[in-house]
Amino acid sequence: MYRTPSPSMTTTEDRKNSAAGKKVVSVPSAQRHRHFEKPEADNQDEMEKSFDSSGSRRQSSSSEDERSTDDDDFQSSSSSQFSSTESLNHSTKKHHPKSPHQQLKQAEKLAAKFLAKKESCDKAIHELTRAIALTRIVYGDKHWKLAASYVNLAQAYLEKKDYFIQAEYHAERARTLLSSFANNLPDSVTETLNIYSTLLKMHHILAVANIALKKYSISEKDLTRAEKLLDKMTEFSSYRDVDHDLWEIKLTLTSASYKDDDEKLINSALLLARAYNMIETEEAAASAESYMNGCLVSCTNAYGEEHPTTLTVQDELARILIRTNRRQEALKMLRSIVSVKYAMYGDYSVPVAETLTLMAALHLADGELERALKSYEKCLEIRRLMLGEKHPKTIDVQRNIDILRANPAIAGKLKRKEDLKSRPRFTHQKAKS
Repeated sequence: MYRTPSPSMTTTEDRKNSAAGKKVVSVPSAQRHRHFEKPEADNQDEMEKSFDSSGSRRQSSSSEDERSTDDDDFQSSSSSQFSSTESLNHSTKKHHPKSPHQQLKQAEKLAAKFLAKKESCDKAIHELTRAIALTRIVYGDKHWKLAASYVNLAQAYLEKKDYFIQAEYHAERARTLLSSFANNLPDSVTETLNIYSTLLKMHHILAVANIALKKYSISEKDLTRAEKLLDKMTEFSSYRDVDHDLWEIKLTLTSASYKDDDEKLINSALLLARAYNMIETEEAAASAESYMNGCLVSCTNAYGEEHPTTLTVQDELARILIRTNRRQEALKMLRSIVSVKYAMYGDYSVPVAETLTLMAALHLADGELERALKSYEKCLEIRRLMLGEKHPKTIDVQRNIDILRANPAIAGKLKRKEDLKSRPRFTHQKAKS
């Protein structure tokens, strides 16, 4: 019996054999495909060889790709691990938290830096407030250093802002803390002196603040306590004479302001400013300028602008400005001073010559050689007339003039000026034809 395969199971040749009456053997589809798709014997070996070679090439290239991919993955992973470790170390170094003690030292340092600058007093008060909180964390609520922090803040309010109520408030808080140390001083001499210094500063702040608030009786009590404490501090051999002298002048100045003694007030402020000006620190220079400005205000109110004491204070203040590298401010002040001195002493006087010498030095420091030369030449005329040719000050001025004239820039300008002077004058007379 013949069975006709289904069209899906047969090929074209099977269908032809079936139509011709030949027996058709059903062959599985997979075997038929392998049978009919099998290449010829001649080409089979070449195809197998090409297949093997291409297969081996693909295999080798794929294995190389896998190795390169593995290497890249390893390198990227190792580099990412290294970078993450490096960034971790960097972040640890960068964001390493400071201890409260280190933060306290930093706050105190910043406060001292800001106090030396007029425009940064608010920043200084901010740092001093931080220092109080950090001192409480580091030393506790009953340590004398916490009282010292309150005193520092009170001093800043008093001297930099003229906030007398705030100064009194913080100084009183310091008094409360220090009251427990009156009969319980430490064995260390250095620590005892530090407590005494804090007490002395506290009494002085309260005295000044209460004078401004017109509490004169309370102020007098604090002044008396401060004077007694200063005498007690002189018993210690380690206490410096310079500090004692400064405090003595300070207390005298405060007492003079309380008693409305203008002359004593001005002299004490002038002495204190000069003493601070001799100390080579930024804080001392700021204190010297502050006291000298106060002295200038007192002089102007008491004596007026055209007074020898007022002019002396202005000279001292100009020197403080020069010391703190504010030459333009100093030069502006000296110009106003010299005009007043011309009016008071005349064109040829020693005070005028001293101011001209200082102005010439400032012009020289700023590189303004021509202006310096003019000031020195005016000064030389006065020195020759008032002191003579052979006086050391006259010789110094002449030497400075010679040095300036030898400068190539100045020498060239002087030569051009001389050439212009020696040139014949121009006349409007027409030339004859």
